[in-house]
Amino acid sequence: MRMPPLPADSIHARACKLKCEKILTRPSLVTYDLLMLTLEDPQAEEVERHLTSKQIKVVREKTVKGAVQHLRDNSYHFTLLDQRLEGADFLIDIVHHGYYRICTYLIVAGEFQHAEERATALRSGADVCICTPLSPDELYEQICAVTRREHCQMRHSLAGPSALPILKFTDLLIDPIRNTVICSGRKIHCTPKEFDVLYLLATYAGHICSAQYIYEAVWRTPFIYSGTSVSDCISSLRKRLGRKPGYIETVYGRGYRFIDA
Repeated sequence: MRMPPLPADSIHARACKLKCEKILTRPSLVTYDLLMLTLEDPQAEEVERHLTSKQIKVVREKTVKGAVQHLRDNSYHFTLLDQRLEGADFLIDIVHHGYYRICTYLIVAGEFQHAEERATALRSGADVCICTPLSPDELYEQICAVTRREHCQMRHSLAGPSALPILKFTDLLIDPIRNTVICSGRKIHCTPKEFDVLYLLATYAGHICSAQYIYEAVWRTPFIYSGTSVSDCISSLRKRLGRKPGYIETVYGRGYRFIDA
């Protein structure tokens, strides 16, 4: 398989690939970030200790205003929001619409005594609802359920999912957990293959990826069966992103390159 030019030599790249396969079979070693907005109580401290013991980096914040600033300045895979906090609905709305280029998997905690209450939270923008008082085990398993999807989708990565967080560019945000692409403030619908191709190219921004490498990494079958799959996928991505000049540059005779002009 032809590999795109990388900062490391080929021996190191092969070692990274082997390391990636080991990581994917041991998800507890993968580090994720969680921004935690809950009322001060002993249960919240227990949740933080439990998640930290499971290799999940937890950052505590007391106010919605502070949380918005955190999310604007950093990439958090997950945000845990206590619905009782003042301004909780405001934060849900921001995440739901992708304002400030914020993209995070939003877990909303509340009493949720009735199904309609959970349905309302989900319609508003929550990705999942969890009942209070918080159960550390349940919250961890909710996170694992999401990350299992990422592990399956990102097996083609040389570096492994822990080294591939949400990607942010000038007017583009790519979230591998939620399969979300936000371009110039609007959500872009991509097929699974289109998303994987875009994420792969963006991971190696500035480097040329051959059509063979893209096909064998994303489709995971020999290049001889590729046909026009790669070129068709690239063409569709360009139409969806709708920027001129586009994010994906064709390097004739060599492949494709992601650029953030």
